[in-house]
Order: sequence, then structure tokens, then C-alpha cells
Amino acid sequence: AELIPEKGIDDFVDAATLIRAEVPRARFVIAGDGPERENLMRKVEAQGLTGVVEFRGWLPSGLDLFEEVDGFVLPSYEEGLPWVVLEAMACRRPTVATNVGGIPEIITDGENGLLVQAGDPASIAVAVLSLINNPEWALEVGERGRQHVESRFSAYREMTEIEALYDQAMRARRCRK
Repeated sequence: AELIPEKGIDDFVDAATLIRAEVPRARFVIAGDGPERENLMRKVEAQGLTGVVEFRGWLPSGLDLFEEVDGFVLPSYEEGLPWVVLEAMACRRPTVATNVGGIPEIITDGENGLLVQAGDPASIAVAVLSLINNPEWALEVGERGRQHVESRFSAYREMTEIEALYDQAMRARRCRK
């Protein structure tokens, strides 16, 4: 993510503190860069999370990172239809994201991911802890996320829908002649 206030990474750091109080072995990765990086690093240090929260910087894709992590959190205050959520779900990572923008079009809360309120670190922590404390359920959520992405967002499906729109437009054009 671009490390800007709208991405809610500050809330993620607060949630990490709450999660660590319950699960001391938990570790966190922040991927991205931007103007808030230094402030976030200071906050991580002030909250005693140095060595627990790793800043990876800008990555061209989250796909490699998803092989290393057990779950994904997107704490944004605003989004369109974030590809990173689709990537995480395609990699079978249980996903926690805020209920903003197009995210509810991707995630059905409790089925293929978890939705939380933006600006609420405690709800992020509760959602993540529910996954940590129920690893079998977390795997099921991740698998349902993968199935959802395959059924609704695959390249084949996108091409089929584009072809159908093209065919419809051509039929409409012929009718007008």
C-alpha cells in the first residue's frame, strides 16, 4: 500500500499491539512505502513492536509475500475494488478488510473473509484473533476466498463477460440499421 493516512496502517499498528497482548508470538509485515513510513516506524518503536512489525517497502506484487504470511489485513478508510484483496484471497489467505468502497463486493463477512469498520483497531484485532484462535476455520475462510475469486474474478470469466457485452452491443447496432 501507499503509506498514507487513508490506508489505515496506523490502525493496523494499534491492532498489532492488541493482538500481541493475546498472542505474543504474532509477527506482522507492512508492505508499501510513502509519506507516513517514518511516522509509522516511530509508532512501532513507541509501542514496543520493533522486531515484531517488519517494513518491507514497496513490492511490485503481493503474491510472493502471500507465500510467507498466514493472513492479510487491509485497514483502509477508502478503496475502489482493491486487487490486493483479490490476490490475497486467490492465495488462500484469510483476509480481514474494512467495510468500505468495493470491498463488500468481494468479501462476504464470515464466509470468504472478515469485514470490520474503518478506523477501529479493536475490531481489526478481534477479527485477526478469531482467525488465529480458530486455525481450521481460518483455512476454510481462505479456501472459500480462493473459490470466490476463481468463480467471480477469473480471467476466463472476465473475457466471457466482455464478449457478451460486445455481442449485445453488436446486436443493438444491427437493430438500429
